[in-house]
Amino acid sequence: MNINYIAAHRINKSVNETGATVRLATELLTVDHKSEQLLIGCNELFATSPSLTYASFDMYSGKRFPELFLDFRADSHAAGFLEFSRQATQELCDDISVIPAAKGGWLLFADYSSGDGNYLAVCYLREQDGLRFSFPAGAAAPQLLDTSALDPERLAMACRIDKIRYSNNLGAYLTLTKNSRLRDISEYFVDWLSTDLDSMANKTTYTRAVTEIVDGMPCPVDPATGEIMQPEQLRERVLDYATAAARNAPDKTVNLAEMSREIYGDDEAMTRFADENGYEVPDDFQPDIKILQRRTRVDVYAEGVKLQFPLSLFNKLVRIDGKNSARIIIESDEMANLVRRQLQQQSSEEH
Repeated sequence: MNINYIAAHRINKSVNETGATVRLATELLTVDHKSEQLLIGCNELFATSPSLTYASFDMYSGKRFPELFLDFRADSHAAGFLEFSRQATQELCDDISVIPAAKGGWLLFADYSSGDGNYLAVCYLREQDGLRFSFPAGAAAPQLLDTSALDPERLAMACRIDKIRYSNNLGAYLTLTKNSRLRDISEYFVDWLSTDLDSMANKTTYTRAVTEIVDGMPCPVDPATGEIMQPEQLRERVLDYATAAARNAPDKTVNLAEMSREIYGDDEAMTRFADENGYEVPDDFQPDIKILQRRTRVDVYAEGVKLQFPLSLFNKLVRIDGKNSARIIIESDEMANLVRRQLQQQSSEEH
């Protein structure tokens, strides 16, 4: 990873209240090991988060973020980046000051390259153990005191602009994510970025149409076994194919005919069913991976514990106790042995 510029500003706002203040840095953050580790943690979320949304700017919304980004693109120097980050932060502060449910935090801006990509990322962070800033009175910029552990659950929301896709007008150059505790990316964050909500809505609509098409069609034969797939197996197959195809496509889309050929062995099978039953899905569409995942697995986080398992294992390996609805039972010798082994290793290392 190569960091060109990085900046952080502080928005102060209490939840369930209106009014907000902002502390804007007058200098960039120092690019050092701590800032690099923080950005590596943020960047990894765009590769591993199950809550990714792809979109483009709405250039007709009247919001300033796209305009400010264009100004920075025209003056891609340190001073231009700092001014872009300052003005954008002030805009967000003004927006959330009248929204009682909004909460303050640190707004991190980074211009960087990773692998073959060139990006600009904006991350809205909460302080936590393992991530602490210091911004004493009179300081030109905050200091990173600790970046030993970036917990994704403390990252409220983030957006990454793929500058190569943006420059080539390829669409879907914005990638948005959030922590799993939030049901949706906050409307004020999407509005501040001037995201094209229509493109996000279409992604959801088309993906739901595809899931209904799959549910309505007869399950195909599994070429590996020669037997008809079970519905749970088919849903996993659709998820795996859509995830891989979208990841490898330049515009993050899936081709319906290619999916139909892979799943059903017939390029036209899904299109025919869609036409006959009134479903509208374009030849190429961006899948909403979250919708496909919810149909195949349970993925929850509460009280510091993350639990993920295929739906096919519910009431088999994993079940809710019939006598105590607050108790989840996992009956697995292998899982129990792994937990015991890791606890024993940790205990021996401490001594």
